[in-house]
Amino acid sequence: MDTTTINVGMTDVGSLLDGNFYKVPNYQRHYSWDDEALRDFWNDLVDVVEGQQDTHFIGQIVTYINNGVQEVIDGQQRLTTISILMAAILYKSNIIWNSAENLSDNPRGELTKLKLDIKDLLRWNEAKPSLRLQPYKTGDNSIDDYFRGIFEGKLELNQNNKDITPVKNIKDAFENFEDCIDSYWKINEIKDNPQKISVLVNVFNSLRKKFILSRVYTVKKEDAFIIYQSLNSKGKQLEASELIKSHIMAQVSNADEMVREEVQQKWDKIATSFGNDNKEITKFIRVYWTATNRLVTGNQLFRSIATNVLGTSGSLSFLNDLINVVDYYVAVIKGLKTKKDKELFQDSFVAAMLAMMHKLGAKLYYPLLFSLILRGIDIKSEKIIIYKILSIFVRHRSICNYGTSSLETGYAKVAQDVWKQKIVTDTDIVNELDREMLVGDLEVQNAFKGLSREMKNGAKKWTITYILYELYKQYGEFDGLDMDKIGFDNLSLIHIGSEEEVSSDYFNYIGNYALIESTIRDKYGEKDVIRSLNESRYALNKDIANFMEQHRWDVNDILNRQEEMSIETTQIW
Repeated sequence: MDTTTINVGMTDVGSLLDGNFYKVPNYQRHYSWDDEALRDFWNDLVDVVEGQQDTHFIGQIVTYINNGVQEVIDGQQRLTTISILMAAILYKSNIIWNSAENLSDNPRGELTKLKLDIKDLLRWNEAKPSLRLQPYKTGDNSIDDYFRGIFEGKLELNQNNKDITPVKNIKDAFENFEDCIDSYWKINEIKDNPQKISVLVNVFNSLRKKFILSRVYTVKKEDAFIIYQSLNSKGKQLEASELIKSHIMAQVSNADEMVREEVQQKWDKIATSFGNDNKEITKFIRVYWTATNRLVTGNQLFRSIATNVLGTSGSLSFLNDLINVVDYYVAVIKGLKTKKDKELFQDSFVAAMLAMMHKLGAKLYYPLLFSLILRGIDIKSEKIIIYKILSIFVRHRSICNYGTSSLETGYAKVAQDVWKQKIVTDTDIVNELDREMLVGDLEVQNAFKGLSREMKNGAKKWTITYILYELYKQYGEFDGLDMDKIGFDNLSLIHIGSEEEVSSDYFNYIGNYALIESTIRDKYGEKDVIRSLNESRYALNKDIANFMEQHRWDVNDILNRQEEMSIETTQIW
């Protein structure tokens, strides 16, 4: 390899793109960044915007210069992502520009400059733009055509590109970044256009000037490939927990031997709780950090802790908090299966609710649970708060089937407010949970009317079982007993109407399910539904059986039953 033909240096995004023409050759992988990678990228940028980092290193770009064109050997995914984010910033800028006739001169000037800066940097409508993507296939430039179109606000797919995966990936990435900008405005309560413009300018400038790359370019293609292979032949990446351990040990390296031994023992206690599985230790620490500091991705965790946990005192405080919650966390993620796990929470109803949330697949509330434990919230208040957490999950996920991102950010905010003691009483905590995350009554009732779930093992089965248990109890069954007094393993589900009777469209509607004893299910199954319902101890089931002896169970019966249930849902949760 001729080192005289190789140029290496550090550069920022603006300098990298300014005046250069990058081309992704045909043999390279098409654009494929997923939601997690995009989110990590955005969160790293927010860290820079908010001053958590002065700059951020995002990797390397390796190119081969061929007749003034820089063929990208490594880094095409980063270059494409940077360009898509700038397109989203431009799109948001144009929306403000087109809707704000009364902007004063200063914000209007900022917006004009921002739009021109993006256009000058990317030059998407010129013969030599900053980046040209590779053909989808010989003679088909659908990917690059769509890519250039997003800078003009042309986002819709057409007959020619709607089935091309890289095009859909670009569209998804654009919409992801657009959502990130909207969320940032919402979280920071930014509502007027001058403030929004200021944020867009700050985001763009942080991306352009403070995102740093290593740039390697050569005039020999074979040299570029040798460099690429060398840079990407690294060993297995360390987990954040391994880096955190190293950081903590470095912080106490000058302390006396007794302190160093104490720190080692505390870390060992935490690590052995997870069988020394570093990935699980990382998840645990991230929950704690979300509760007491801020919500970060796994990739950001070590950097955030290394910046904030300093010295012997800070390290011991950090470890002591982890020790105080580790047994609770392990118990919850295992579903509180043992008597010892349940006794940790000092109340059988609290333990039963947590066990049910495990069955339903609820996890994002863990930071709030940590804050409640670490702040010593009393058992009476804990019952009220945990039931509210369960209610929010049932409304948001089980009934409305909404996504989880708002739950994660909402629980994180409330957890941090509890930790900082901004809210202390159960009333204040419940009220903030309602404000941040509770789906409205009418929305829940309407969603419930069309709720359908397959009777599969796991969270789907438990969703139906739990919903029906609470509804049956609301109608007077189970003698009003709370879930800690109910043996859920002794309950089973059956369909009331067969698929032939009610059609596949309505077969799995909640209104077509009944909750019966497992012994009866084992005895008759769904072969003799009327007999199964008649022999059940629950009056609701006997009423359905009596109705079915006189009438044919059909779709209208399912819908009427489900509509009646929908009214009760918002009384229960």
